Amino acid sequence: MPQFATRAERTPSRGTKAGAPAASSARPQLAQLAAALAGSPRAKALVQRHAQLQKPGLCQLSRSGQPVIQLESEVKYKTQTVGYEDENGDLQKEEVGKVADAWIDARDPIAGSAPNGQQPELYKQIGKAFKARFVRGHLLNDNLGGVGEIYNLFPITYSANAEHKNTAEGKLKQNARVELHEKSLQDKLAKSGNKKKATEKLVPPFVHYRVTAIAANPDNLTENAAADFKCEMVAAHSLLPMGQNEVWTIYSRPGAKITATGRRATKQEAKNENLGPFKSQGHGEASSVSTSLRRSKVNGWRGDSGFKFSTKGVSRHVRLARQKKVALKKLAKKIESNPVHDEFYFEAMDRAETILETVHDQSNINTALAKLDIVLDRWVLQRRKSEYLYNLKKWLNSTTLSLSNKNEMLKFATEELKAVKDISLVKQEAQRIDTLIKNKVSKLAKKTQPQLNPN
Repeated sequence: MPQFATRAERTPSRGTKAGAPAASSARPQLAQLAAALAGSPRAKALVQRHAQLQKPGLCQLSRSGQPVIQLESEVKYKTQTVGYEDENGDLQKEEVGKVADAWIDARDPIAGSAPNGQQPELYKQIGKAFKARFVRGHLLNDNLGGVGEIYNLFPITYSANAEHKNTAEGKLKQNARVELHEKSLQDKLAKSGNKKKATEKLVPPFVHYRVTAIAANPDNLTENAAADFKCEMVAAHSLLPMGQNEVWTIYSRPGAKITATGRRATKQEAKNENLGPFKSQGHGEASSVSTSLRRSKVNGWRGDSGFKFSTKGVSRHVRLARQKKVALKKLAKKIESNPVHDEFYFEAMDRAETILETVHDQSNINTALAKLDIVLDRWVLQRRKSEYLYNLKKWLNSTTLSLSNKNEMLKFATEELKAVKDISLVKQEAQRIDTLIKNKVSKLAKKTQPQLNPN
């Protein structure tokens, strides 16, 4: 029975031509492990997946040196829980931003927004504890698609927020301006009818920006509100055709001199000017940022027009995200315990995450995942049919039949299998088709045998 390619085998890695084998020699220890686990298809597929689908580094360039084209802007947010003491000295918990990981593409602008006064007690108490001004600091700037909601906000000092603007954010805005300018030039050339020249001038641009907020004492910010903003960026455009990586760290220290590492932006670069449709609009999850919401994921789950994280309650959304993770763990065990479904383990888990992205109520999680059983049965059915047809073709090729007869029999078998909708009946139907085809082959063989001359 033929071995079907795993998703990792079907998907060429970046810089690898379709159909070419992945370079397993780059990971010899994994290749050896894969050979040792040859008796376990699932384990072998897992090793192959890790060997061939490594997460790309922050700077993503093709083999020719050109940047990989990003098709649309998107932002992935991750939250964290922090504590603080209220007026009575009781410890309270709040969700704040931890990571904002953004792809920014001028061909697909998204608008951000300002904060709308979220979590007032948290900011009041830490400001009071340190006699300092704390602001809701955007991880991703609101003038570049960052939504002014708690998953993109972290309490930092006013001075640290200004330092963020004058370093990493300033350079990020400048790269976005270059993208917007190049897009404008290309649009003008295309409108003038000179599409060839517009294409020749095209350098696929992208900006990948990631900010991680690291609290010194997340358990109690009123005891220690120090934090670091670690910023990473890679950009590529006509001024940076080979791409450029940069890293900054902004240190938020109440009562101390603010410092930062990394290149500083000029005053012009740090301004919120010439950013076109990226410019901040409204507050929080206003309707003006609906496109940004649809392109955002919070803790792994995507928003859409029917579900806003804040209006449903962010704490409720965080609980829902956790419930989805529990459901996925249970699903993984269920698939592993079913030998028929287990061969589609990776594809099934990916499909399950996609299904759950649009589930916004805990009561609908199990109902949504129940659909996956139907999908898995369909996948298994199709694979069994494909395996049978593959082996049949292989057997027919070993016979002396003409090519037209081989194709005719293969077509006959394909049409017969179309009517089979139940996995348990595939084997029975295959045996019936085998019998019919062997009889036909036998008759054709007799016709082609030379007749003996009785004289």
